[in-house]
Amino acid sequence: MPKRARRPLAPSPSQLLALLWLVIEDHDNLFVLAEAVHAAGIGLLCYKLAKKRNCGGLSLQSQYLTAAFLGVRLLCSFMMEYDIHTLLDFITLAATCWVIYELAVPLADTYQADQDALPWWLVAAPCLACALVAHPSTHHPLPFRVRWATCVYMEAVSVLPQLRMMQKVWRGRGEWGLGWGFLVGARARAALAPTAPRAPLLPSLPGARR
Repeated sequence: MPKRARRPLAPSPSQLLALLWLVIEDHDNLFVLAEAVHAAGIGLLCYKLAKKRNCGGLSLQSQYLTAAFLGVRLLCSFMMEYDIHTLLDFITLAATCWVIYELAVPLADTYQADQDALPWWLVAAPCLACALVAHPSTHHPLPFRVRWATCVYMEAVSVLPQLRMMQKVWRGRGEWGLGWGFLVGARARAALAPTAPRAPLLPSLPGARR
C-alpha cells in the first residue's frame, strides 16, 4: 500500500495565541487585535446583508447577546476606562444595532426564527451568576465590576446561538453564516487569550482592562 503523505505540521490557534502572549509586551494590544477581528466580522456581515438582502442562517439571538455585552461594556467603559476601546465598542455596537434592525424589520421574512432556538437570556443568565462570584478586584464600585465581568463572560459565549443555528441550517452550505461564526469565535478566543495562563476564578480578571 502506498504510504500516506504526511501533512505539514501547523500550529494550533491556542499555540499561536500563547506565542502572541509571549511576544507582545503590551497585552492591551491583544484586545485591540480582538476588536479588529470583531469589526471585520461585523463588516462582512453588513456587506452580505446589504448585497444579498437575505439573513437566512443568521442568529438574531447571537446579535442580541453581542449588543448586550457591548452595551454593558460601553457603559462601564465610560466610568472605568474611557480610551480607544470605548470608541471601538461604540462603533461596533452601532453596527450590531443596525444588523438587529435589518433582521427584525426589512429582512424579517428571511429570518429563520424556528431554527434560532437558543434564547439569548438562557445564555446571559449563567454569565450574570458567574459575575456575582468572580469579578475584578479594582477600586471601582461593585456594581460596575459585576457588570464588567458579566460582559466578559457574555462575550465569550455570545456565538453559541449562532453555532447552534449553523448546526441545524448551514450543514454543508454555510457560506457566510459559517464565516460570521468563525470571525466571532476567533474574536472571543482572542479576547480571552490573556486569561489562559491564569486560574479562571481569580478575583482580578485580565478581561477587565485597567
